[in-house]
Amino acid sequence: MLYPVMTMADGTDMVYSDIFHKPNDPTDYIKVSYERVNASGDDFDSMSCVLPNGRMQDVVGFSAGEVQKEEKRLHKVADILIRSAKEKSHANRI
Repeated sequence: MLYPVMTMADGTDMVYSDIFHKPNDPTDYIKVSYERVNASGDDFDSMSCVLPNGRMQDVVGFSAGEVQKEEKRLHKVADILIRSAKEKSHANRI
């Protein structure tokens, strides 16, 4: 399931996933994805990052500066997003 975080001033939507685990790794991970309509209006720009320690990946249409800015901002709130995903995952099981 994906949960909305915010829509930025430029129309970029930011969402995050449920908690998931990698094989043989008890660490809680989430995937955070960004998407916006591209400048020509006929497709989407997108990128994603796996937290807690990932880097942006699958970058389409975002500038290097935008990637760097969002990655820095995202890592500042990683713990909050992971905690929120845990709470939502727990609530969905009840």
